[in-house]
Amino acid sequence: MFLIADLVKSELVETWSQDLDENDEPDYVNQLLVPTKDNGISSATQNKNNGQAPSVALGENNGDESRILMEFSFSLTTGESIQSATLGLFCEDNGNTVGPMTAYVARLEPYWEELYSNWEVSENGTDWDDGGANGVSDRSDWELPVLFTGTTLIEFNVTKFAQEAASENSTTLSFVITGTSTEYTCSTKEAPASERPFLSIEYTTTAPGPSGTLVPDFIDDGKALMDSNIVLAADVTPLVTWNSHNGSNVEVHFSNSSDWLDSSDGIWHWNSITNQSLFTTGTIGEFQVP
Repeated sequence: MFLIADLVKSELVETWSQDLDENDEPDYVNQLLVPTKDNGISSATQNKNNGQAPSVALGENNGDESRILMEFSFSLTTGESIQSATLGLFCEDNGNTVGPMTAYVARLEPYWEELYSNWEVSENGTDWDDGGANGVSDRSDWELPVLFTGTTLIEFNVTKFAQEAASENSTTLSFVITGTSTEYTCSTKEAPASERPFLSIEYTTTAPGPSGTLVPDFIDDGKALMDSNIVLAADVTPLVTWNSHNGSNVEVHFSNSSDWLDSSDGIWHWNSITNQSLFTTGTIGEFQVP
């Protein structure tokens, strides 16, 4: 038995659209929120709290990792249809490392305290399931990575998390943010108003329709993607196929890691809207990895 270094995991997510009459266009509402609490935690100083700091570290430096925790008040419910949600962070080079950073965001699950949480605990006397809010009960899977090259603003697509929160009638929405390869310094809610993090949500005041579905059939779950050559090798340009698709569009995401975060990952995600030429959509469809 042997392991292939270039194994990948795939995820397919459906999106959909609703046909509208000319006189039945939706009224879009934009909601702009700032955090109600945030904190920076680090594996280098695991018992340190940064809940009142105007800026905190994000990313990797000398083998240590810094993450940001953030929570927003949330008022949308099943009666609203969220079209998009964007989490924004203002960050800058702190001089400790050089180069771009690949940043990730996940939904943070448990209750946590701004002035007590650190790498080890979520609140006073309560440990994370795993250090750094990295346990299965601490966070969701990581969302699509964002490549940050030092242009001040990092924006994450958190539409999925906002839609989940609305479907649960949640009153808060929390995130954990991390990065690989390099380290930057990011502003918190204690920073000047123009530099504070934000959550921008666009929605309509109508209930959402049913979500799309599909069944991937190009590989059995847990199997390696291998090409058809005599000499075994990883298939790095596979043909992704599916059946039973009920929806309008498809998104495909690959990662080297089962939790969707790996420093060797590229920006490996495509969708049938912006990458239309690579997709054949329908009840039975396919996508050719370029």
